[in-house]
Amino acid sequence: MKKDITLYYNAVCKEHSYDNGFCTKCGGYQPADYNESTGSYEIGNGGQMFWFAALVNGDGEHTQIQEAKPDAHGALVSDISLKNPADENYEWKPIGEFKGIFDGQNHTISDFSMTKVNDQSIGFFQNLMSDPNETDEAKKATLKNFTLNGTIVTTAEAASAVGGVVGTTSDSVIRRVNSNVNIGSGLIYYIGGIVGEINAATSIEESTYSGKIVLDYSFYGVGGIVGFVTDDDTYAGSTKIKDCANYGLITYYKVENHGGRGYSGGITGQVALGEEDFILSDCYNYGSVLAEEWKEIYGAISGYCAAKKDGIKNNYYLDTLPVKGFLGEAEIANDEELAKAKTAEQFKSGEEAYLLNNEVTDGSQVWYQNIDNGETPDAYPVLDDTHGTVYRWEDGTYSNYEKEPVEETYEIRTFKEFKEIPEIVKKNNRANFKLMNTIFGDGETMTESIGSADNPYNGTFDGQGYYVYRFDIKSSDGNAALFDTIGARGSVKNFGAFYQNIEGEKAAGLAIVNYGLIDECISGSNLSGSFTDQLTKEPKNLTETTTFVKGTSMAGGVAVENKGVIRNTANYAKATASASDGIVGGIAVVNSGTIENCMSIGTLSTKENGIAGGIVGKLDKNGSIQIAYSAQTAIEGGTTGAVFGAKEETAGAVNNTYYQDTLSGNEEQGTAKTAAEMKSNAFKEELNTLVAGNEELCSWTWNSTKNQGYPRILSSLITEVELVNASRGLTVKGMMHKDTKLQLNELDKKNDIYQAFKKYAQKTDKQVLYSAEPTLVYEDGQPSAYEGNLNVKLDLSKYRGKGYKVLVYRNNQIEELEIDKQMIASKDVEEMVPFAVLAEKSEISKAVDHIKDTVKTGDNSSVILLFCIVVVAGSVAGGVIYWRKKKAKK
Repeated sequence: MKKDITLYYNAVCKEHSYDNGFCTKCGGYQPADYNESTGSYEIGNGGQMFWFAALVNGDGEHTQIQEAKPDAHGALVSDISLKNPADENYEWKPIGEFKGIFDGQNHTISDFSMTKVNDQSIGFFQNLMSDPNETDEAKKATLKNFTLNGTIVTTAEAASAVGGVVGTTSDSVIRRVNSNVNIGSGLIYYIGGIVGEINAATSIEESTYSGKIVLDYSFYGVGGIVGFVTDDDTYAGSTKIKDCANYGLITYYKVENHGGRGYSGGITGQVALGEEDFILSDCYNYGSVLAEEWKEIYGAISGYCAAKKDGIKNNYYLDTLPVKGFLGEAEIANDEELAKAKTAEQFKSGEEAYLLNNEVTDGSQVWYQNIDNGETPDAYPVLDDTHGTVYRWEDGTYSNYEKEPVEETYEIRTFKEFKEIPEIVKKNNRANFKLMNTIFGDGETMTESIGSADNPYNGTFDGQGYYVYRFDIKSSDGNAALFDTIGARGSVKNFGAFYQNIEGEKAAGLAIVNYGLIDECISGSNLSGSFTDQLTKEPKNLTETTTFVKGTSMAGGVAVENKGVIRNTANYAKATASASDGIVGGIAVVNSGTIENCMSIGTLSTKENGIAGGIVGKLDKNGSIQIAYSAQTAIEGGTTGAVFGAKEETAGAVNNTYYQDTLSGNEEQGTAKTAAEMKSNAFKEELNTLVAGNEELCSWTWNSTKNQGYPRILSSLITEVELVNASRGLTVKGMMHKDTKLQLNELDKKNDIYQAFKKYAQKTDKQVLYSAEPTLVYEDGQPSAYEGNLNVKLDLSKYRGKGYKVLVYRNNQIEELEIDKQMIASKDVEEMVPFAVLAEKSEISKAVDHIKDTVKTGDNSSVILLFCIVVVAGSVAGGVIYWRKKKAKK
């Protein structure tokens, strides 16, 4: 039987045994040590934090100190948990009225829980207030330098104020406090991620909120930092909210039988100061602000603001919020300079960090951000000086380097040079590379990736429309991909790759992690026409030449984790995650960035507890998919989806996505289409309607004989090119890679197609003057990319004869082309096909053919006649030569 804790503690328990500061015998709290030099109680565990609250509140039963000490000072000396090991349902007993200084010394308080509170003012601290006569800010009631993680769920029917950290404040200071407190339920007037209500003259600086506020109803204000701001004339000065950010989710719903309405905003819910001074500057909202009803009364920064305008400036918000920065008085609500919408790309670039700091870079700034300093890039500015200072270069871009490095561009022509790229990047992660031709891997194995988590690649890798092929990747660190980490400034573009096998714990066709840009790339083989393996010098079946991505835990056709942008990119790789709970994705395994204008056909598979998705395996926080289709022949796993396998609640939008109806999907995944519908020009046109007007997105092309009949992404490097073989009078004009060559391979006379041409010629009393198979190739003889119809012209003036015919061999049939008055035969074709030039036989050829036919009948006299014709023909030819020589001598 549990005894009364108070009596047991005071009267019985003489020797305490503490676990996390809670006595295992009586349930009492371990007293905090008092440091006389600092004047603070030093708190190192959960029980001591409870003891400090009891001290401030005057709870003598737990402290043996009967007098309340609201002006006591406390300091954390380590990270602490508020869990009571003896009671998992034990909850926080809030600090009531606090007038002292609490310094977390950059430590974290975890497991804060209040789920049954029914007070008017609710928070870790209920009230924070200073003496109205105190003018020295250093002596005012202060909270600083800590992070609070926890949950508040109220049962109050009409609580006045709830704050994740403080319920209400008056003339107090909050600095560098980070709240990750989830707040829910109840009917509340004012709710804030940090402060519920500011009664007067409070300063909140360099603080953030990253929890969730999900409420049934609010009459007045819900804000990521503060719910409601007003003023009490008892206190001098004004309220200041500066250098703060919201990353959290703010949403509320209407409850029946309650009137009124509330305001919600990323930083403040409602500001009711009239014409009084107010500072709200250098803040941003990267979170969400939602409402089931009354959507017109929430703002990205403030749901309603009435105050002097002069102190409101330099605020920003993520442009995915479909509202203005401020609501409220007309001049504030309509002034878009007070808060500006910015894209995720602008936040990631470092622009906002630089602007929030008012362009200060001398070390006195408060916002920092890793961009290209070799550390993991940040998606937005942070209040952590261990991250990089952001500078702006003369070209308008942002960097962690004060001065722009010397531009270095390496031209890559051989696989030997290609293998040296990882070492170059170790010395200069901003180096640029250009492929100058296709790169053949000679069947080798690469063991080192380009870039790393500690040194992301931040240069530009431009494949210039070429590809690398025929080698394996097995990275020495356990993960395998051509690029390990692409930094926020890095880009990989215009590049195709099909290696063979990529094997690792995590494996991907191009990158393990992408913070930057992957644009116009192809993973796996999508070659049209024949492919000759340079290693074996033999033709290859295209199904044997793709990329086989073999990961243990994760396998992605293009990337494992996409935190940046992947666009205009196609996956043909076959990805397999072998672990029972593995994850695979056609474009990315996990996507918290942007995937747009992409397609995936490669087969995906994992095991019975795994996740597989046609475009992404798992759509994570803020991740979005725009304009994409999935047409895999198979997606295998425990949880599968045609577009995404699993989706976080906070994931971004999935718009304009399509999938083959044989795959697992629903309306959330996109639009299901039959294979016939997807393999059509109409589907191509539908996709092109979606990309129209967006210069960053490539258009789509379609050819029934290519890509299994599915639409393909049209590379921006494809341009109109005219190729000429003058000696054979052949001209080919069309959309192709700028470095494409026209190659003519004369048909062997034993070739079946040649024999078909010859048979056709004999039927029409003609002879084959020339026959060949033209191909469009790169310098190394491998097939080059081209799109749409090709215009082929054959100038017959380059041939000797008369009565010409031009034949082409298509679909196992011979087709005869028309010849115009200029002796030109031309045709628009979808692909290059063998051709032949026929002409009338000479008299000698006719005679020879006649004799041959006669010989077959057994008439020996014809043999003599054939011999005579040959002799005469030879004599005539000899005479002509002799005459020409004689004439030349004259």
